[in-house]
Amino acid sequence: MQKLRQFVSFRPILALAISAILIASLFFLFREYGILREVGIFERPPMRRELPRKITVEDIQPWMTFDYINKQFDLEGDYLKNALNITDPRYPNIPVGSFSKRQKMDPRTTVEKIKQLIREN
Repeated sequence: MQKLRQFVSFRPILALAISAILIASLFFLFREYGILREVGIFERPPMRRELPRKITVEDIQPWMTFDYINKQFDLEGDYLKNALNITDPRYPNIPVGSFSKRQKMDPRTTVEKIKQLIREN
């Protein structure tokens, strides 16, 4: 019985000690977190972005827009529009394949015409 009383009276002291250790640990944890954050340890390194490569005439595909092709080959904005007689108001933001289908043409034929026009330019 006496051991039980000693244990019961010891419990509050043990609880206080554990609480104090827990509070001290949390204090040091937050302090270290603040220091590490100031140092920048949690920041991600900047992502490396590779520049897109310049395409060749042979790389032209039907999914590419006229705007993309104009920029890749440094063409004047209306060069392909005038050469292909494009009247679509969405030009130059229309894919070559969509333009071909609206004109009831084979996209491969249109791509070949564009390749030829770029070579001539």
